[in-house]
Order: sequence, then structure tokens, then C-alpha cells
Amino acid sequence: MDEPAAKAASKTPLIAVAAVLAVLILIIGAVFALKGSGEPTASRPADSRYIDWDEAAFTDHTDDQRWLYFHADWCPNCRALNADIEANLDDIPTDVIIFKVDYDDNQDLKERYGVNRQTTVVSVDENGEQLESFLAVGSETLAALVERLYIEPPVAEVEEMPDSGNVMPDDAPSSDQNPGSTGSEQAPADSQDETEPTDEEQTAPEPPNPRYVEWSEAAFAEHASRQRWLNFHADWCPNCRALDANIRANLDDIPSDVVIFKVDYDDNQALRQQYGVNRQTTVVSVDGSGEKIKSFLAVNSETLAALIGELY
Repeated sequence: MDEPAAKAASKTPLIAVAAVLAVLILIIGAVFALKGSGEPTASRPADSRYIDWDEAAFTDHTDDQRWLYFHADWCPNCRALNADIEANLDDIPTDVIIFKVDYDDNQDLKERYGVNRQTTVVSVDENGEQLESFLAVGSETLAALVERLYIEPPVAEVEEMPDSGNVMPDDAPSSDQNPGSTGSEQAPADSQDETEPTDEEQTAPEPPNPRYVEWSEAAFAEHASRQRWLNFHADWCPNCRALDANIRANLDDIPSDVVIFKVDYDDNQALRQQYGVNRQTTVVSVDGSGEKIKSFLAVNSETLAALIGELY
């Protein structure tokens, strides 16, 4: 046998051994894969309001309140919050969807929303602009997220229906009349209901406080020489109602050179865009030219004193 043939013959056993090893490795891998697939894995319902971050899904859910939860598997606080959300999926409000964002793999999202720590949850508006950011450290529960970030939807006003009670004909005798009496008989003048206030007892309505007024363009222009604050208020918002009640209870504490305008949040979209307001309970101070000086989200600080401390 010549030398090349001898070398080829010596390599043949090595090639065969390598091939056998490769086959064994593939078989072992397949066995483990099959074993792993047979183990039950936790999965969320198909209609879950808690899903992994996906840009397409994020775009599809603009009609929902969207929260971005920046999660890291190596973070114990993140794991605690994730476990609580998973355990209470049915408690996620039906108009909310929570996106679980990998903290390490989404640097662009972190930069966009100014997130520099895991376990941060950011709520965004329909345009994807940030509403509020909440660092859920020490509050790693779904209930804490809902309490902090959820915006109550407006309550539809129910039109008051007219009284459906039986209406007595004009000529029918009332139960107060004596039998046989006619409906035309009148009670003596001195028998009027004593609870009805007389003209002297009726008091004039309290005049509006010139420092807390409903928004109007004319009033806004008229008070250009004073400090003007715009309180973006929604009747359906509990925080707004609390702030409004506190201001009304402390009208005399409004500084004499300040006028607060109560702006309807839902009816003044142009003003909201002008001052970059994307959440109710926001109070904006403006200068003499109507330019924004400062914006303050009065959530958990629904008092006139808080406004003065921030804006005056």
C-alpha cells in the first residue's frame, strides 16, 4: 500500500468515531428537548392585559391606558412585582395594558422615557408621551400601580327623567280638601308653609371670588397684570375634585396678586396643547404674555398650599 492510501486508511476510524459522537450529541439534545417540552409551563391567558414589550402591540393599543414596566430578571424587586402582577391578572383594569419591557435590552426606550432604574413603571398617553413615572421600590404590587397610575374614565351623565308619578287633574280635589269642596277654594293667607323663606330671609348668592374663576379668554386677558395659574380640572377625576374643594375652602389664602382659572380639561384641547398638558390636575403658571412659567402635577398634593409652595 502506497503512503497516501495508508494515511487515508488511518483517518477512516477517526472520522467514523467523530460521526458517531455527533449523532450521540444530537440524540441526547433531542431527548432533553422532548423532556423539557413535556413539563407544564406557566402561560398568561390569550387576552391578558400583561404582555411582553412589542412595538406593534404598543401601537395597536392606543385606545387603552398603556404602562411600560421596565423589568430585569436579576432584580429582586422586579421579580416581586412581576410575581404579584402575574398572580392578580384579573385585577388589571379592563382599559389598561401593561407592557413588560426588558430593562437591559431596550436602551432606546429607557432614554426616551428617562428611565435609569429597573422596577420603574411609566404611563403614556395616546401619542406615546409620558404621563407619569413611578419607581415601584417598596411598593411592588399591582395594587400600588393602579393606585398611582390609573386614570378614572369619565362618568357619563345620566339625564334626569321627569317625575313619572301620577299627575292629578287640575279640577280634581286634593286629599287636603274637605269632602264636597271645590278645587277653586284657596287656603287662608296665614296658612302658608312656615318653612318657606320670606323675602327678608332669602339671602343673595355669595359673589364669586375674583381670585378663583372659571376659565374665559376675556377674564384671562383682563388679569394679565397678575400671576395667572391654570388649573386643568375634570369633574370625573377624584384628585381634581379634591383640589377644587380645597381651593374653595381656602379662598382667602389665595395671594392677592394671584388669580386661578379653573379650566375644563376635556373642553379645552387647544389650551392643553399650548401648555403641554396631558393629565388632569395639572396647574400651569404663565407670565404676562401668556407663556408658561412652570407646570405642576398636583397628584397627592391636592391643596392650595401645595400650589402656592410650587408656583408662587
